[in-house]
Amino acid sequence: MKTAKILVIGSINMDLVTEVPHMPLPGETIHSSGFHMIPGGKGMNQAVAARRMDAHVTFIGRVGGDIYGQALMQQFDGEQIDRSHVTVDKGASSGLAFINVDSSGENSIVLHSGANGRVNKSDIDHHKGILQEADLVVLQLEIPKPVVEYTVKLCKRLGVPVLLNPAPAITLTAEVFTGLDYIVLNEIEGEQMTGVPASSPKKILSELHQMGVKNAILTLGADGVYFSEGGNMSKLPSRKVEVVDTTAAGDTFVGTFAVFISEGFSFSEAVQKGIDAASKTVGKLGAQSSIPKRDEIFF
Repeated sequence: MKTAKILVIGSINMDLVTEVPHMPLPGETIHSSGFHMIPGGKGMNQAVAARRMDAHVTFIGRVGGDIYGQALMQQFDGEQIDRSHVTVDKGASSGLAFINVDSSGENSIVLHSGANGRVNKSDIDHHKGILQEADLVVLQLEIPKPVVEYTVKLCKRLGVPVLLNPAPAITLTAEVFTGLDYIVLNEIEGEQMTGVPASSPKKILSELHQMGVKNAILTLGADGVYFSEGGNMSKLPSRKVEVVDTTAAGDTFVGTFAVFISEGFSFSEAVQKGIDAASKTVGKLGAQSSIPKRDEIFF
């Protein structure tokens, strides 16, 4: 079996996580039962998930010239992710995520983009050779939209497959969708991207194909995953597990799917592995601290 080469371009955050009995109401002060500082960011989470599935992972992005940036670079090293293309931006703070997790495992998140907002097209051009070496390029939307759109177009021109996780959902140019080999999104993002109600998952997938996406995956949490490979639609159920924290479950799915599809597994097999990995993630607190290794996802 070949080792997948995954290039992740995206956000790098330090997650500041508080455990709360419920989400605070406007003007309400509540006590936290726990606090944790955990490396995160959708891009970095997906990179960690891919690496823990035994892929060779390279990252393009930015951290700030602060203590959080130092800790995040050390985390890349600890995970054995190639961070030689990550810029330390001394003119910016690192990206931060302020996360509340309630007693049911649901979360609310406030993002401060910091250095993530300063990723630019030159960062991509400077590392164009790395793009061409990748089996799959993975993108999200926590870095500037023009950079994502530019990268998708460049990959299409170079013949490099692209997976986009459009989170948080924002309006993209029509040309972006025609450059996507894979799109992975949840039902809310699906509704925002297509205008189709979240209650109609098959219509969302159909609309994504109409927009030019080759293969689409719609994650529905406890309701499983709908997916469409070139227009052939299927659904797989979720695993029944106790939920502690849903943070990074979607990112774990993306990173895991990226690896297994790049290794030559069938589309449905790669989706199933993503489900299995995500089901392990929700059983633990935190983002990267909850992402499983490859040998842990086989039920």
